[in-house]
Amino acid sequence: MISTRNRLLVVLTCLALAASAYAQSPREQLQQMVEQLRANPNDTVLRGRIIRQAQEITPALAIPEEAREPFIM
Repeated sequence: MISTRNRLLVVLTCLALAASAYAQSPREQLQQMVEQLRANPNDTVLRGRIIRQAQEITPALAIPEEAREPFIM
C-alpha cells in the first residue's frame, strides 16, 4: 500500500511540474514550439498552435524588414 506521505509527495510533484509548465511566458512557449517544429517540420498541428500562439502575444511580434519588403512591393 502507498502511504499517505508517498501520495502527498506524488501530488506535490505533479503540481510542481504543472506549475513549471505555466511559468513560461507566451514568448518562451512560442520559442519552444518553434524549436519543436524545426525538429519535425511536417507537424501541421504544431504549426497551427504556433500561429494561434503568435496571434495572442501582445505587443505583436515585429516583422523583419527583409520580410516586409517583398510584401510591400
